[in-house]
Amino acid sequence: MKVKFDFTLSRRFGVVEITIFRLILNGLTNARQISNLLWVFSEEVIANSVRKLVNQQIVCADLNSRTLVLSEPVMAIIDTCKNNSFEIEIPENLIELMSDGCLIISEPKVKEAIINQLLPGIKLGFLSNLLDFSISERSEDN
Repeated sequence: MKVKFDFTLSRRFGVVEITIFRLILNGLTNARQISNLLWVFSEEVIANSVRKLVNQQIVCADLNSRTLVLSEPVMAIIDTCKNNSFEIEIPENLIELMSDGCLIISEPKVKEAIINQLLPGIKLGFLSNLLDFSISERSEDN
């Protein structure tokens, strides 16, 4: 079966971290603008969320320019997921669990194996606890 991989932040992250990640993913890098968009949360909550993303190596902060960008490991996974599809054999019982042609993977050992498949030779196992992967079936024209 031909599949594509995708990922999201794991459930260990809260709504503020996920929102900040998505804002950065969509091109908003200015820390002040991100903070202004999240006005409903206190500065302390936002700062703790940014700290958590930076400490987990999801985001990099540049203090001089006051910008937040995705880390190199996350960018590498994004590029690999975006540009590659894989031929894998999925057992019939797992195919039955796929909803809308998508299977969510949250088991750490399986996620670590996916990361090793996506970026062989690069040790990014620490991301297996931070990201949840999905496998989507792809047809020949999709």
